[in-house]
Amino acid sequence: MTERIHSLDTLKGVGILFIIFIHARGAFIGNGIFQNTLDFILLNTGRFAVPIFFLISGYLFGIKIEESKEFSYTVKYFKKLLKCYLIGSGLFLSFTLLAIFLNSFLGLGIVSSIIELNLTGIEGLFNFLYLGKSIAPHLWFLTALIISIGIIYISQTYGKTFEVFLAGFLLHLFAILTNTYNVIQVFPVPQHDAVFLVYYLLQLGSWLGRGECRQDPKVSTYDQQLCSVLCIFWKEVS
Repeated sequence: MTERIHSLDTLKGVGILFIIFIHARGAFIGNGIFQNTLDFILLNTGRFAVPIFFLISGYLFGIKIEESKEFSYTVKYFKKLLKCYLIGSGLFLSFTLLAIFLNSFLGLGIVSSIIELNLTGIEGLFNFLYLGKSIAPHLWFLTALIISIGIIYISQTYGKTFEVFLAGFLLHLFAILTNTYNVIQVFPVPQHDAVFLVYYLLQLGSWLGRGECRQDPKVSTYDQQLCSVLCIFWKEVS
């Protein structure tokens, strides 16, 4: 696929605007009835912004797999994401260490307050390999994509795509009830991770991109109907 899908580009552009608003709304919305109402409407409308990027990524990933008819692209994509994560973390770590070094001479409290590295112990290893937040917190989506791609590859290799997809849906639903609506408070669920958030969205997008929900002969009619219901349900609750 060489041609751009302009509708997806437009959707990504709208998503970027909402993400910027979510992170910067406190600086320009202000207080008051009208401002608070506007903030509530835009904040809840913008909930689609982050998930839509993973859906689109999965959709394009599925199209690439369908065109190549093999999983060599999956390995290539996995390596590309891993390289981006390692290079990005290395650059961020270099600038962070430089800022810490300069701060020791200039005494800039603001620098030390925004720099936080978590590289030690099991927690640091977990944050680096899984959550992606030990060095550069904003790169969390790369580790989530890497792990999700790995799950997709393994599940398809062993012919368990739909079963893992269904488990991913249930975990995603659990995360929504826990983090978004506070219905369930059993244990803390990461807001940004592969298992509870990204895998389901990526696999859903990939499934739609490959047309598996409609025409894959290996998927039974019951599975097709259930997949469609899950697609519609996600749109409603998210």
